[in-house]
Amino acid sequence: MTRQGRDQPSLLVSLGLLAVVSVMLVVPAHGVYTFFIQKEQIIADMNEQARSSLIRLSENVVPYMQAYAVNDYQNLVQTEMVQRGYAAILIEDSNMAEVLGRPEYITGMIRSSDGHILPYDASHPGHHQRLSTDRIHKHSELLQSGGMTIGKLSIFMTDTVVREKQKEVFYDSLSNSLLLALILMALLIVFSKRRILDPLGRFSEALQQRDADGIPVNALPNFKYRELSILTDTVNSMLDMIRGSRAEIKRERSRLHDVIEGTHVGTWEWNIQTGATEFNDRWAEIIGYTLEELSPTSIDTWASFVHPDDLKESEKQLQRHFTGESPYYQCEARMKHKAGHWVWVLDRGKVSKSTEDGEPLMMYGTHQDITEQKENELRLHLAASVYEHVSDGIMITDTQGIIRDVNHAFCRLTGYQAEEVIGENARVLRSGHHDESFYQAMWRAILGKGYWSGEIWNKRKNDEIFPAHLKVNAIRDSDGQVRSFVALLSDISHFKEHERQLEQLAHFDALTGLPNRLVLADRLHKEMAQARRRSEVLAVAFLDLDGFKAVNDQFGHDAGDQLLIIMSERMRQTLRESDTLVRIGGDEFVVLLPDLDDAGSCVPVIQRLLSVASSPIDIKGDRVQVSASIGVTFYPQDEDVDSEQLLRQADQMMYDAKLSGKNRYKLADVVPSSRRFAG
Repeated sequence: MTRQGRDQPSLLVSLGLLAVVSVMLVVPAHGVYTFFIQKEQIIADMNEQARSSLIRLSENVVPYMQAYAVNDYQNLVQTEMVQRGYAAILIEDSNMAEVLGRPEYITGMIRSSDGHILPYDASHPGHHQRLSTDRIHKHSELLQSGGMTIGKLSIFMTDTVVREKQKEVFYDSLSNSLLLALILMALLIVFSKRRILDPLGRFSEALQQRDADGIPVNALPNFKYRELSILTDTVNSMLDMIRGSRAEIKRERSRLHDVIEGTHVGTWEWNIQTGATEFNDRWAEIIGYTLEELSPTSIDTWASFVHPDDLKESEKQLQRHFTGESPYYQCEARMKHKAGHWVWVLDRGKVSKSTEDGEPLMMYGTHQDITEQKENELRLHLAASVYEHVSDGIMITDTQGIIRDVNHAFCRLTGYQAEEVIGENARVLRSGHHDESFYQAMWRAILGKGYWSGEIWNKRKNDEIFPAHLKVNAIRDSDGQVRSFVALLSDISHFKEHERQLEQLAHFDALTGLPNRLVLADRLHKEMAQARRRSEVLAVAFLDLDGFKAVNDQFGHDAGDQLLIIMSERMRQTLRESDTLVRIGGDEFVVLLPDLDDAGSCVPVIQRLLSVASSPIDIKGDRVQVSASIGVTFYPQDEDVDSEQLLRQADQMMYDAKLSGKNRYKLADVVPSSRRFAG
């Protein structure tokens, strides 16, 4: 580099300093300022929200506290929790504490860790622990009436919302800062154009003046900045070297063009007597080398790369050619590639000169890479093997759906022999299970997307219908036209049976076969909706066997299981087809009695259940007798209740029946008077 180049300013340093200074000054300062301003505003807004909720709740809760309406102000608290997302809202009710004779009475709602809103339980350690964390902020307000303090209202807020909004502010600040950075970069681009691109344009113009071989005829100009000056000096030096070796390159190019480009095969010349051998570049390229890497070359070069098994075959074929048995030499052989894998080559040649004694002297030949051809042959062989041995049935049809070929698995799945279906339309497999719209949709997908995959019911030769997974692909030619279809067919009968068994286990009791809790929840919701829609009464009965534990203790659990099985069947037979009997665990059952005109209509059914439950049962020669306590509630009621409340009401009535002496039923007094008893 010249002294002038060393004294010139560095363009790289200038650009780097400008970018670093710009971003470091603007981006952090702007982002930090915006973040802290908006952070304070977020905290102020959250505190104001809590204060607003305290004032609003204080005004609405005090009247309910004076009226001892705990449920009513609980509902107000729950509504505020849902709307505002608080962690908890607690009310210390001095009036209720005085009535109940407690030192304090605290009620309210708390949000669990999974987001559900639950009634607050002061004795629950998890509730107290959740409100004691340093991420919970408390806001309180004394509740007064007539100048007297009657309680305290407390709102607990998590800092999750604050942190989320702070994160949002952070990203907003970051995006704004990035915008400023982009503006600065735009300025940098303008600077770069004037200081870099324009000089490079002059550099490019100098390169446009080239001779017939594409070499610039003039030296490239020098520029102001050091980097560009170094670049032009280097390129000028390289151009001088290129011009000096251009003649030699032309000669080599001509020879390579005649041999390699014309045949695209490797060539070799072998002096059989001396072993001297010459290869071209393509010969070395086939095995991943250059000729320079292989030099000096001889016949041993060939032998060192050939697979030992193939080398023996090569020597055998050479001898056949030397003795005149074969007019030329030809051998397929594996050669070790530089990357470590084997490549297949077709080695061919012929003796062109012999000694005076008739011994072969010079031999010339070609060396062709046939790896892709051998791999295609292997793929075809594997495809044919897979086609015949794969467990899935394969069917090939033309564009009209006429079957052209099937494999052994297809015959095994369908019961047809190949000759029975080849030439027939694929409709021979239709089972009648699907309507025409199913097949129309399938063909739209095949012709539109090129494939279809899904479940289908097909018919075997013996008319047996079976479920299968079918995948159909359209096969197109090089012009994109559909020429045939390939279908893969798998019998999924065992999967369907497994699904059925899983469905049974998921929805029915394994011991009695009765529906379980999952079915109860679904049917109870449906029956409640039907009762509202038809203005009918739904009875929900909770039944618990009396004395069942004694049977287990005296006769064993096997006897207890048999008792449950027999008792379940007896109770089921006493019910109507529209009724539902559910075992919810142990010796507990729930009965749904829909379509009742009034509450009294359920009494005959309940009495039959009591009679059945108290009837003796013979189990392996032992006479066993139990009874039942039944609690019944009804829907709809004057108050709006959900399914869980209905079950709790029925459960409570059942316990009342047990406390009253067992072997009896209790009806909940929850039905409007007009729907209690007919007449």
